[in-house]
Amino acid sequence: MKKYLIYFSILLLFSCGNDQLEVTDNDEFEYVEFNLPDFSKEIEGDYEFCVVFPESKDLTITAKPKEIWNKNKNIFVLNLNAANNNKISKAQFHLNINKGAEIGEYSINAPKIIVKYNGETIDEYTAPAKFKKQVIYSVPMDPLLFWGIIIGVLLLLAAITYLVLRKMEIIGPKTFKMGRLSFLSDGASVPSVELSKLENLSLQEYYPEVDGVMLVPIDRLNSKKRKMRMANMKISNSDLTIKISNGIHNETLFGNTILYHMDRIEIEIDNNENIIIEYTNSKNPRI
Repeated sequence: MKKYLIYFSILLLFSCGNDQLEVTDNDEFEYVEFNLPDFSKEIEGDYEFCVVFPESKDLTITAKPKEIWNKNKNIFVLNLNAANNNKISKAQFHLNINKGAEIGEYSINAPKIIVKYNGETIDEYTAPAKFKKQVIYSVPMDPLLFWGIIIGVLLLLAAITYLVLRKMEIIGPKTFKMGRLSFLSDGASVPSVELSKLENLSLQEYYPEVDGVMLVPIDRLNSKKRKMRMANMKISNSDLTIKISNGIHNETLFGNTILYHMDRIEIEIDNNENIIIEYTNSKNPRI
């Protein structure tokens, strides 16, 4: 009888070794596979093999094929007759790491094997080295957390891209970047205003009687054929008479116009008074 137990041990020792298994998810994986002895055909009587694994709250152990195993908690009983009848020659133990298990290494202590003959225990020993494997487990990231991080990173990149493009004024409202308006006539609340950080300017804010005159930034080629930000004066009030003078240049405006360095704007209002405003931007001289 002992020779059969030795034979069984040799089978279990086949391909033995203290392997390492790296696990990064909670899916089931094969832990060990071994050949089955055919005791039921060798001698009379019923042999029963019980494989007893250490209990663990972090691991779930499954024996396969299911039709040749009976399970009671952490004890697996091999039905050799069922294996022979179904011509099954190999069996496996599968593991999976339970969700919530701590990250780290899991040494599966070698299980005990109890051999019974006709219901009585005839031997009990520790499973051979084939069952000794180190499971290295790293906690998988929850899909919701994973996609949350991905979406968060994408949103952050989108925000950074928007801020960069906005700072470069490729998208969003433009500012004048440079230029100044000096209010030479009385009535304005301030003597001058810097245009650089403004997105537009209404002259009515400074002279209530000047309605329908707005300055907006616009990109145009300057005298050196270089693209730059300029001030475009848009006139929507046809009742106003507006003139621009700059050295020998004089014109009466009837619509929109680009302002140049040292342009003097003269606006006639109803009471025959003139409002004089000067635009300065040394980077954009009138040629």
